Amino acid sequence: MKERLKIVRIDWYYLFFIMLFYFSNLSFGAERMSITLFDDKLRIGGQFFLRQEARNNYYTSDGGVVSDDTLSSRLRLSLEAKPTKGLILHLTLIDARDWDDPHPYLFPYTNDHPFDLQQCYLELDRPGGLPLTIWGGRREVVYLNERLIGTSIGWTNKDITYDGGGLKVSRGKTEVDFFTLNKVDPKLPDENDCFNDDWFDEIPANLYGIWLTNQNFPIKVEIFGLFDDRKDRNDIYTSGWRLSGKKGIFDFDYGFAYQWGHNQVGRQRLSRRAWATYVETGWTIKKELRAAIQYNFASGDDDPDDGKYKTFDQMYGCVHGLYGLMDFFSWQNLHDFYPYLQATPFSNLKITFGLHSFWLAQPEDSWYSAYKKVQRRDLTGRASRYVGEELDALVVWNFKQVYLKAFAGHFFAGSYVEDTGRSPDANYGYGEIGWEF
Repeated sequence: MKERLKIVRIDWYYLFFIMLFYFSNLSFGAERMSITLFDDKLRIGGQFFLRQEARNNYYTSDGGVVSDDTLSSRLRLSLEAKPTKGLILHLTLIDARDWDDPHPYLFPYTNDHPFDLQQCYLELDRPGGLPLTIWGGRREVVYLNERLIGTSIGWTNKDITYDGGGLKVSRGKTEVDFFTLNKVDPKLPDENDCFNDDWFDEIPANLYGIWLTNQNFPIKVEIFGLFDDRKDRNDIYTSGWRLSGKKGIFDFDYGFAYQWGHNQVGRQRLSRRAWATYVETGWTIKKELRAAIQYNFASGDDDPDDGKYKTFDQMYGCVHGLYGLMDFFSWQNLHDFYPYLQATPFSNLKITFGLHSFWLAQPEDSWYSAYKKVQRRDLTGRASRYVGEELDALVVWNFKQVYLKAFAGHFFAGSYVEDTGRSPDANYGYGEIGWEF
């Protein structure tokens, strides 16, 4: 019965996909990528994808390995209304499905979420002619290239979203964002829980931030401060900066973050002191070819008994692809050296090929996955720092509104994996077809 229901649901998805594609091509040009009505006062858009994934020999915290296949799909429908100048009302609905549930292990992000509300917010731009933008409601928010605050748009089925509000003050090429956010924790997949996620579950919201962006210099300068007040007696203050720019054929991106506060471990409330940084420089050799080198570091805890907590927390970052597309690593207890090439042989075809080399900053600490879960840990601290290398190849092909993605990754297990359990090389691949309008 379950298999029959699964087939019926998939058939409904394909039927909806084909019908919407047909009507959208009748009503607007493919280059616009959106439906507009009432003199552009109402815009309708969306995205659908179907993805097949295969994982082989993924490492688990108990020292074992697992293999798994996943067929997933996601449908997003968005509506944006501009009833008057400067006022925007935005609504996004989402339906995420995992057609291969159950899995041999619990993956640390939501694969399956029935038709539900993803975004619902109001934005007011330049009220009374003032250089301000104000917003409030449920919204997808991104800062620091998703390293600290992100949404995972384009990857995870159930994109991360936040309840909150913000105020942006603009003057020339300088902007200052003030915001308060509360990450939405979706209910477990249950049809009775549609549209039933808690709104503003913790008031005042637990994350406060200020973000300054200045482009008056030859380089773009960003300075930020964040305060994350959590329920479990954990509090994190994070401050830092980002410098980025381009000169001729060269480009660079450099970021730094320092954390302090407290972390509750058992009955102990430890003093938090941690930091992280990244740097990337690239060369556009030709218009169709770019070479780059990236280095990522995040501190780890070298002594769990010294009363200090030194593991950097990537907070609400959505880091798929930042530290390898196999999602084995997060911005925590990490050294990652990553040279890569990006080729664009045709205007609609992009190929990325790179090799990550991974070490733990402190072998006494854990190896953390992209979703902040413990991948492996050596309680003795005697294991090697060298975790391994990941070879990634990603191809993206765009056909106006339709796109294709194909990825293949191979992880060469290093000494740390051998020291902490089963250690075969791991493999991951996926194919995806999507449509955006």
